[in-house]
Amino acid sequence: MPVNVKADSIIWKTLLSTCRIYENADMAKRIAEEVIRVDPHDSESYVLLSNIQAFAEKWHDMWDFRKAMRQLKVKKEPGESWFEMKNEVHQFCMSDKSHPDSEKIKLYLKDMTGEMKLLGYELDYGSILHDMDLEEKEDDLGQLSEKLAIAFALMNTADCVPIRIMKNLRVCNDCRVTIKFISTIKKRDIIVRDVSRLTGFIILKMVNVDVEITGKMLYYSIINKMFTS
Repeated sequence: MPVNVKADSIIWKTLLSTCRIYENADMAKRIAEEVIRVDPHDSESYVLLSNIQAFAEKWHDMWDFRKAMRQLKVKKEPGESWFEMKNEVHQFCMSDKSHPDSEKIKLYLKDMTGEMKLLGYELDYGSILHDMDLEEKEDDLGQLSEKLAIAFALMNTADCVPIRIMKNLRVCNDCRVTIKFISTIKKRDIIVRDVSRLTGFIILKMVNVDVEITGKMLYYSIINKMFTS
């Protein structure tokens, strides 16, 4: 029996994030209006929409939402990730060099990225909002907080130990793909918990299931339901 669920900010933001995956900038704008109506001071919604509009090269729309952020004095919360080891919590921020192993972590990630590219990994430049050249974007993507935390965990734990990371913001699409590749290469269970969901890849012997088409159908089904009910 169908159950009517009232959409809250988390549901709307999940749909907004999915618009990025399916490159639906126009629908993202409609959904963002609903998110902002529910929670007008939630910085993540503005940033999500800005990324989607930037990816679609709709720069005017992107700057309109950035302007709205400034007018409402909404500040973007910096992304941070944490990994606990031996009762000590290690904190990482994007491009952070304060950690004593920061240089080793950067080199480790550089080598890991090379391995991933050999297996077909491609950087998702759309996950970086800034209007900069590809080399700068690649450097930024290589220093996202969850990637730094995962690299540190891999460097300092035994192969049999699952890796669990906490993050204060939503995991971007590039990091989700990166986690999948690293999990496959290192044969490690990696789970990242952000404010809205779990992103995890666990090494199991199982039958491959094509979920992309099903996921896309479900996305448009939900969108249709939300805007026609």
